[in-house]
Parts: sequence; C-alpha cells; structure tokens
Amino acid sequence: LHAIQRRDEPTRDVYVVRDNKGDREFSGFGRPTEQYCDAHLDAGGLPEDDIKGAAILVTGTLGLAYPGSRAALRKAVAAAKAGGCKVLV
Repeated sequence: LHAIQRRDEPTRDVYVVRDNKGDREFSGFGRPTEQYCDAHLDAGGLPEDDIKGAAILVTGTLGLAYPGSRAALRKAVAAAKAGGCKVLV
C-alpha cells in the first residue's frame, strides 16, 4: 500500500445520533477539527495512475473543509474521471 499518507495526528471518530424524526447530530470530535489527519491530505502524494486504473474511488466529505485536503480530493476525483473510474461519496 504505497499510497497511504501517514501523519502524527489521530484519525477522527465521529458519532452520529439520530432523533425520532431521523435528523442527524454529529459529535465526539474531542479536539479542534484541524488537529485530525483528514485535514492534511497531500495532493502531491496521490497515486494518480493507480486511481485512474481503479474501478471505484471511495471518499468522504469532511476533507472538503480544509484547503489542502480539498485540493487532494479534487485531484483524486479528476484522476478517477480521467480513467473512467466511478466515484462514490
């Protein structure tokens, strides 16, 4: 797994609670949100050729809140589309 980006920051645990109507409430971050590793994806470290050759790219949306991670996610989606890869969010 050469595409793994390692950071000292912890991964994020998000707790989702639903009320009786099904509305969601998110909690459990425990620290400022920029202190989690998903806020620090590096676009330069993405394996674009591997993404282009993949069948599916699975990603989330939390990284979109941070400029560097947003750039990395956009680059990954562009690579996926260029290779005919499906994107699952």
